[in-house]
Amino acid sequence: MDQLPPQYDVIRQLGAGGMGRVWLARERATGAEVAIKVFAPPPSADPAYARYLFAREFWALTTFRHPRLVAARDWSEAADGTPSFAMDHVPGEDLAAILEAGPLAEAAVRGWLPDLLGALAHLHGRGWLHGDLKPGNVRIGGDGRATLMDLGLVRPSGRASDAVQGTLRYLAPEVIRGGAADARSDLYALGVVLYEALAGRAPFSDSQPFALVRAHLTTPPVPLGRVTPGVSPEMETVVARLLAKEPAARPADAATVLAMLGLAADAEMGQALLGAPLIGRAAAEASLAELLAADGPVEATLVGTAGAGKTRLLGELRAGAQLDGRPALVARGLGTDAPPYEALGPWLRALAVRAQGDLARWAPVL
Repeated sequence: MDQLPPQYDVIRQLGAGGMGRVWLARERATGAEVAIKVFAPPPSADPAYARYLFAREFWALTTFRHPRLVAARDWSEAADGTPSFAMDHVPGEDLAAILEAGPLAEAAVRGWLPDLLGALAHLHGRGWLHGDLKPGNVRIGGDGRATLMDLGLVRPSGRASDAVQGTLRYLAPEVIRGGAADARSDLYALGVVLYEALAGRAPFSDSQPFALVRAHLTTPPVPLGRVTPGVSPEMETVVARLLAKEPAARPADAATVLAMLGLAADAEMGQALLGAPLIGRAAAEASLAELLAADGPVEATLVGTAGAGKTRLLGELRAGAQLDGRPALVARGLGTDAPPYEALGPWLRALAVRAQGDLARWAPVL
């Protein structure tokens, strides 16, 4: 069994992915249930590169904040150096497991599709791709809402990759060819997911990798209407456009897909679809970066009106510090003169399993 950070009690294993195992745990201090992903790459993976991907996923989960994207909490390392990070636990069931019972009604798909498009638009609007969109990475809650999971293969948009990464059944032709990928590559994967959800099978499901590659590159899919006669003409057209071999023939972005289906994002999603990245904070970010690079304890105070972006700046500083192996203590002030000592609790519990050298280094701060 994996060694989890000491501030959590294991409940059960939730699953396993390409780079780690995921456990459901309970935080002792709050009683909140969280999901903890523990680094466990396959034997064939290069350890250094696998650890880089694992750390980048944590960075992505702390950087891309959206109501329909899973969010990370803390980064930890066990006594043997094995990293892990805690995430919000998203109740529900993976779309892959749901589809084992058969195809879905179009009304159900239309119910969670705006959530998925909103999450993709958030990533794409910041110049990144999900890179591994598939039913196993889509979680459907009891309320019918969807959450996009697993950002382990996020990559900058518009670049070619040295190696083909992702799940072959959902890869766009340009990704297979090793060409530049952009938002339309994720939308191709979305087309495969929608086809599979509505038809009960993927448009290309050959078991042999070479045959599957050739199908993605050259074979037109059977029109969705022939496989699922009850599907609406609008949905059939959208799926066909998403599965176009050439990126230029696909919808340009997630908002276009919504418009083609006559779907409107709710207020929460609409704001995210039009949201802009953090701008105008270059000086503050530079100052925080200098503090992060300093040797020894430092202190900073952020001052600003509500909504000025203080919390987001602190979040980016915290993630950077944790990935750099430095303790990051966060607490909320309660409007009194008493220091928020509760922030020390999780760190002190973590110190119990780390080298005694940390105590000597940080004793002056304490």
